[in-house]
Amino acid sequence: MSCESQDRSVASRTGDRAALEGQQEIRKDARYRWLPVLLLALTLGLTAVFVSRGIRKGEFSINVDETIHACSGLYFASFIRDLPLRHPFQYTYVYYAHYPELGLIEYPPVLYVAEGVMFYLFGPSVLTARVTILIFALLGAYFFFRTVAYLADEWTAAACTLLLTLLPSVLLYEKANMLDLPAMALGVGAAYYWIRYLREERASLLYGFCIFAVLELLTKQQAVYVLLWCLLTIVVMRRWRLVLNRNAVLSVCLSAAVLLPYYLYTVRLTLPVVLANVAHGVHTQPHPYVYYLIQLPNQLGWPLLALSIAGMASCYWWGKRENVVPMALWIVACFLTETAMSNKVPRYIIYWIPPLVYFAVAPLTLRRVPKWSRTVLGVVLAGLLVHAGVSAWSFQRPYVSGYAGLAHRLLGEKEGIVLVDLKLPGNLIFFVGGSDPERRFIIDRKALYVVRNVKQYGSMELVHSTEDVQNVMRHNGVKYVAIEQGMPLKFETAQNALRELLLTKQFELLGEFPLATNDPDYAGHRLLLYENLQAVPPSADVYRVKMLTLDHDIEVPMSTMVDGFSSQSGNQ
Repeated sequence: MSCESQDRSVASRTGDRAALEGQQEIRKDARYRWLPVLLLALTLGLTAVFVSRGIRKGEFSINVDETIHACSGLYFASFIRDLPLRHPFQYTYVYYAHYPELGLIEYPPVLYVAEGVMFYLFGPSVLTARVTILIFALLGAYFFFRTVAYLADEWTAAACTLLLTLLPSVLLYEKANMLDLPAMALGVGAAYYWIRYLREERASLLYGFCIFAVLELLTKQQAVYVLLWCLLTIVVMRRWRLVLNRNAVLSVCLSAAVLLPYYLYTVRLTLPVVLANVAHGVHTQPHPYVYYLIQLPNQLGWPLLALSIAGMASCYWWGKRENVVPMALWIVACFLTETAMSNKVPRYIIYWIPPLVYFAVAPLTLRRVPKWSRTVLGVVLAGLLVHAGVSAWSFQRPYVSGYAGLAHRLLGEKEGIVLVDLKLPGNLIFFVGGSDPERRFIIDRKALYVVRNVKQYGSMELVHSTEDVQNVMRHNGVKYVAIEQGMPLKFETAQNALRELLLTKQFELLGEFPLATNDPDYAGHRLLLYENLQAVPPSADVYRVKMLTLDHDIEVPMSTMVDGFSSQSGNQ
């Protein structure tokens, strides 16, 4: 073979090898392009599995607020069905008079609208409400994955997201019908767009941030931390040009146009509650300035908290300044905002758990360390994930069941006004209201006493004897009474007067429903439903609901409220 032929043969083999290597590299790149999608799908899938475990068990019970939020969502479902656009206020007053458990003034409306749509499409139920929260949980997990992947890589993002969503203090609210998880999820979405805007300075990212920030602020008032966070990042990172431009001014004006009407209106209506919250909160804390620091170990657990502190202390060694500064200021903004609010609750730490988890996990996935160090760090991270998974799988939220049975029994009756004295009246209101589109029943939970949000902010006892209770029943035409035995009595005079009257022959016991629960606050409680055998049509011309959160009582013509109730008198 000639030298020229040999050269051609070698060149051919070299070219084939190069082509083969090139094809392998292309296949490798193709596989890698699918890796982020697969990791994200796996992360969201695992989150959905853990959060939905036991999703049907129990009713609304956490912090009483669960029932308020569920009933508010039910109101929006009814509003969507009826579309009373010509008289929305009158419609709301009549609705509240029938089912007096709404958070429309005290709390922003985003979750309520979302639940209203879900209830309208799939029917009002505990399951539907929890699926709505699950959707928010997956939304937050998606954006947290994207945020960490943007700052680090997809493996770090998957680990961070799983640890966040499986943390007991977060998992509890992923399984509860509360505002905190949806607000946190929307806050993570806002953070994703803001962190990218700090680097890329694209107007579309700024508008994405504003959309999520506005939605967060219309979900929970504590979300105001997001405004302080933006200001701190601009000042510390010296990015004044990001807010001194036409797009920034326009986005701020649009956001204010959406937010201010709601906040100005609600603050005007609930000024006493707002002032009480600002002045002293629900409970006075002995160490208000370090309250949340003291609560951190219970919310994160010592191992994760220790890793987070170590990660923050060493962040300038393992992280880039443009990565760690926004995450650190996220924590600072939450701490300062929540410490400034007198009403302190441990669960509010949920808003700054995402960056704390980032600082705990990101150093464990470093690649520019010796191989033995990577092995040790990998073992630590694997241990955290395994422990989180085992703990989350065995996690059981506090539950209470029994109010649905009471509602089912009541719905078996034709119609009537129901006086209730229950620890969770919103549960009865939700289950009856969700199955009573004709509004055959009126639930009267304010006949004995009224409270302005919490008793510390103001209350009023409306009856003081059995004779007063009898007068209320005749005045409003009460046909049924539901009480809860075993619950603590906060207004003993009024509540005992009702219970004494129920022991007379005037009332017949229709049903008894023991509560099934793992919560000691409800252990041994029983729900009792009575019929007033001497019920008469209401003597009042106006049905009045006493309000302490408004500057006026709600008054509705009795003829509007009790259309068809006159049959009560014919049944005696």
